[in-house]
Amino acid sequence: MRQMVNQLQNLPTWGPGQFIDTSKSYIEFDLSPPIQHRSPSLDIQLTLERVSDLFGQKKWLEVIEALDGAAAEPMARRFFVGALAELGDDALTMRGLSNPHNLVEAVILGTAIIESGEASDARRFLDLEIVIGQTDASLQEIKTRLKRKIAK
Repeated sequence: MRQMVNQLQNLPTWGPGQFIDTSKSYIEFDLSPPIQHRSPSLDIQLTLERVSDLFGQKKWLEVIEALDGAAAEPMARRFFVGALAELGDDALTMRGLSNPHNLVEAVILGTAIIESGEASDARRFLDLEIVIGQTDASLQEIKTRLKRKIAK
């Protein structure tokens, strides 16, 4: 610690000072040790931050690669589905959305199967619970087109 050793406020002179509690010019203390384990929520936040930047730059494949294994998180899933839709790679879409969670994902998957899927992919899609119970017009159209594809 340093303290002013003269009384001239406009031209101070500094010298060694002492803390009253210890009568020393320094205080000893332990630094906080580094964190041993990071919180998993911090990892997903950092990933989402990076993915958001990549999504803004329209780097769709990099978004999908960055979210590998993290697509179960709701916000990550939105980025993942959006990147798949923008990328337009039907094979990657069929792998990534093999189990659609909502109507939007089902429509994207169905469209990919129409474009480049096999009859077995179409049958499996038509047997999905989310597809069977839906009355949405876009999904109905996809179902009709897939049934025609199977019939061929």
